[in-house]
Amino acid sequence: LKCDIYNVASGVETSVSEAVELLLNKMDKSLVQLPQGGMQKGKPLRWVASIDKLRRLGFRPQQLVNEIEELASWISDSISRDQPD
Repeated sequence: LKCDIYNVASGVETSVSEAVELLLNKMDKSLVQLPQGGMQKGKPLRWVASIDKLRRLGFRPQQLVNEIEELASWISDSISRDQPD
């Protein structure tokens, strides 16, 4: 069985901290301080997911902020449904 792996991403490098901040802002939430992890020796400083394979299939990336808005809405709706009346 042969399988291919595809990265689904916006095509723009974004740190985890930036993505978390966007999500929290869209949910009108705040975090006192994001944890700051130290760099481990020998680990890459930056990673960027290549979406070249998906682009060849016609994929057009969306701006991360649009996807974060959709995620924030889904999370808020899920929390609302799970709250007792």
